[in-house]
Amino acid sequence: MKKPFSNKKHKILLLTFAFLIFTFAFSLVSCNTTEPHVDKTPPETVKDTITIQVTQTTHRSITLKVKSTFNKPAKSIELYRRRENKDTLVESYTAFTLEKEIIDDDSGKGLIIDTEYKYFAVRVDTANKQIDTSEIISAKTLPPTSHDYTWQEFTIGDEGNSNVLYDVWGTDENNVYAVGNITINDTTYSVIHWDGHTWQPSRKSGILSAVYGFSKEDIWAVGTSVNHYDGTIWHRIDNDDVVLHDNKEYTCIWGTSSKNLYLGNAWGKIVHWDGKKAEIEYKSTTSIPFTDIYGISENFIIAIGSALSYPSIGVIKMGNIWSNLEGLNLDNELLNSIYILNEKEFFIVGYNNYKWIEKWQKILTNSPAILNKIRGNSFGDIVAVGYGFSLFHFNGIDWKNYSYELNKPNSAFYGIYLTKDKIFAVGGESFDKGKIFIGTK
Repeated sequence: MKKPFSNKKHKILLLTFAFLIFTFAFSLVSCNTTEPHVDKTPPETVKDTITIQVTQTTHRSITLKVKSTFNKPAKSIELYRRRENKDTLVESYTAFTLEKEIIDDDSGKGLIIDTEYKYFAVRVDTANKQIDTSEIISAKTLPPTSHDYTWQEFTIGDEGNSNVLYDVWGTDENNVYAVGNITINDTTYSVIHWDGHTWQPSRKSGILSAVYGFSKEDIWAVGTSVNHYDGTIWHRIDNDDVVLHDNKEYTCIWGTSSKNLYLGNAWGKIVHWDGKKAEIEYKSTTSIPFTDIYGISENFIIAIGSALSYPSIGVIKMGNIWSNLEGLNLDNELLNSIYILNEKEFFIVGYNNYKWIEKWQKILTNSPAILNKIRGNSFGDIVAVGYGFSLFHFNGIDWKNYSYELNKPNSAFYGIYLTKDKIFAVGGESFDKGKIFIGTK
């Protein structure tokens, strides 16, 4: 028989246990059981993107713009060229550069004319693993231009006078200026103008050797004087600049604007005009005249010349420094004109004719005469002219010789200007006839 005390203790324990169960149950009912929303799905990955587009094509190059994002660590972006199932690295650059323009000219060698290439860009991580790529796009270099020109001949100047044209330049095929020394109705002119239909006198007196401009209202002509055309009249620059006036006669001109002109003279000097004053930027140790100057920017200019005999002069400006043109034996050369496509490719003509692509290569070895001027629109549209009305056109593949069609005794072309569909060649014949030939495709 159990003791009364033991039964009482047992009842207390049962009551305590029951209370605990009740309290726990009540808490479950009375508390808010809705948990905060937690999205356990990982955030959507933002995919890195690379896009490329073709912005320009020429006969020997393709320009592309590469754009990319930077959403995860990477070392570099690489652009590849694909042809005949072979991939060639064109350029690699840091992945921090989000937009890059790249000119593919096969490291200066030039792409193949009239040829299709494919391009794509990839992202490379620090372990040199390709982690993202662009779409593959196609681009094609330009085809050869046409050699098919028909020619129109003009004779300018009164008989019995010394008539000759030395240079020509224009804004388009209907606005062209030729300079030299022309007598019309007993009045001497140094500039004549082509309006698309006829040649008309534009400026009187003086002998001018070169013309170059930037617009219809901004044209320069130099020789025994320095002159500027504002679209209405020609102004002779008659300020008190001693350097500008003491270094005449000028033989050639080129520049990037009217505030950045380079004038070569007959004594081996190059004068720079900044729009207000002039300074001698280069002075040769000889008195060989510069006959041509050409550039692609104020940081890349070439000037050459001769006195129609050996030796020649040739200098190049890269950055702010003028230095001698290397690779040619100028003591045994007669060089007259320069045309530059880019810093890796340019042409020089004279008695011997050259093209520079990584090294000097002879061209136009079949020229029947000394060439005086070379100009172009692109790699596939270049013209060189010279004595005997020699004229050669390069279409990107070969040179066509028009000399036999145009050739006349005691004649010479001195200047050339090209548009997309026309060639303007100027010079003289028999020492008294100014001559202009217009070739039309």
